[in-house]
Amino acid sequence: MTTFTATIWRWPAPNGVLMVTVPPEARPPVLAAFGRTPIRATVRGKTWPTSIFGSKTYGAILLMPKKVLGPLGEGDGVQVDFEVDRARLIGMG
Repeated sequence: MTTFTATIWRWPAPNGVLMVTVPPEARPPVLAAFGRTPIRATVRGKTWPTSIFGSKTYGAILLMPKKVLGPLGEGDGVQVDFEVDRARLIGMG
């Protein structure tokens, strides 16, 4: 399990989604197409399947669903726990 703390930010577009930047020391290797790594993330006791994506501009990023964040929003800090979801790698590649 990997854990990091990051500040929530909004993707710079109309109605941009909330995200966090995965620090370099926590970034998993890219294991799937489109520069992504399938993971199971846990925030505020809620776990969901998702992916960490690579971005040339923003580094490694993780989308933060509103249903997971609850009252948290842009500018708030959040702890993220995750592990690579190897079961979702079957059949990829």
